[in-house]
Amino acid sequence: MPELLRDRLCAWARSRSSVSAVYLFRADAGRQAIDASDLDVIFDMAPATSDPRAEFVATAAYWRAELQAVTGARIRNLYLGSDPFTTGKVEIFRREAG
Repeated sequence: MPELLRDRLCAWARSRSSVSAVYLFRADAGRQAIDASDLDVIFDMAPATSDPRAEFVATAAYWRAELQAVTGARIRNLYLGSDPFTTGKVEIFRREAG
């Protein structure tokens, strides 16, 4: 993944206090690498988030639009990290504790 894309995703995540980690992954097994032009993004929500699923659902469309504007990439799918099918993810951001 290009460093500029990684930097933009990390800057976006730092500006969202409810996001504790961001990952990219391949939703379809046929793709050999994460394609910077077509992204699947997974979020872990901060422990202080009272209802992570509700917040994720309420903000997903807005976050998708923001991420597409920030990265210039098509954001294919957004997932919550607790979803069981999000294996094989690559961490690109983790909020420092404290």
